[in-house]
Amino acid sequence: MDALDLALVRGLYSDRIWVPWGIDPRITVGQVGRQVGLGRTSVWSRIRHWEKSGFFRPYEIRPNYRLFGVGLRRADLHISDPVDAKNVMDELELVDGVTSAWVGFGDTDSTESVERVSVSFVSDHPTAVDRRMRILRRLSTRRRVDGPYAYRVPTVSRPPTPLDWRIMAILRANPGASLSAMARMIGITTRTLVRHRDALLDSRALWYFPLFDWSLHPSVNLRLYWEEARGLAGLMRAIEARFPHYLPMSLDDMGYRRQGEDGPILLGVRVPATSPDAVQDIMIDLAQIPGIVRVRSDFQGPWRYYSRWVEQELTGQLANLLMRYVPNA
Repeated sequence: MDALDLALVRGLYSDRIWVPWGIDPRITVGQVGRQVGLGRTSVWSRIRHWEKSGFFRPYEIRPNYRLFGVGLRRADLHISDPVDAKNVMDELELVDGVTSAWVGFGDTDSTESVERVSVSFVSDHPTAVDRRMRILRRLSTRRRVDGPYAYRVPTVSRPPTPLDWRIMAILRANPGASLSAMARMIGITTRTLVRHRDALLDSRALWYFPLFDWSLHPSVNLRLYWEEARGLAGLMRAIEARFPHYLPMSLDDMGYRRQGEDGPILLGVRVPATSPDAVQDIMIDLAQIPGIVRVRSDFQGPWRYYSRWVEQELTGQLANLLMRYVPNA
């Protein structure tokens, strides 16, 4: 894999910006290829290579967490050794409200070059958030956790209908099935299913999560802190001039800072990095761009999604709909 893969990954997102909920399944291979100057066959060849290597696996499909009345937060668990990561990731399966986690190595807001497991979890009642943070501190092998940080989860512009909820459940349970097969499961036409799915995507009620293992790609995620007065458009042009094949990873739709904290805004970018030794030079280069006040590195490893909380909420929603529309059920 090489730098061009970042451009291809970027093309899979509706706004060409990496956000966990930003993949648009309606984007065709031909559209992605035109953005990077490759033909359909070449794009398919690369995607098949991603799958064979383990870099990319099929999507995890979920309803927007806001549909369940919650937000999303993240915390960084410091760990003593990379071998601790698997045990921590396994233990997180038992923590209520945890939605995903990934292994990382690099700078956090409080520490330089630390091994960690970054955990995303739902933000509901403050008492529940505090309880989860206490559990996470116990799971951290260094007994240190940064956060929680609040994600800016997109709002839903149109509430789902009962049929929409059924479609989301079918899509989630059968991510690899054809749309026509899923339409038959529900008892509707393929055209009806596509129309409803597209409306769910456009209203941001439905998310397709990509499963990428960035530990297998020669690149690094950098967190750039910049002053808003600099102007985002100019900043992005300056970055692209240095790295034509790069992946913007966090803008207004996704970002975090400590609750109530002022200061520079966070912008994440993934850039090609042939070796860890090259990262320092890349960071120095980016730090020269006017407006950037700090650059931090972040090597991301395996990513895991946890389904228990999502399944419970989705099952409960479907049960409520059944009782409402089929009183004798």
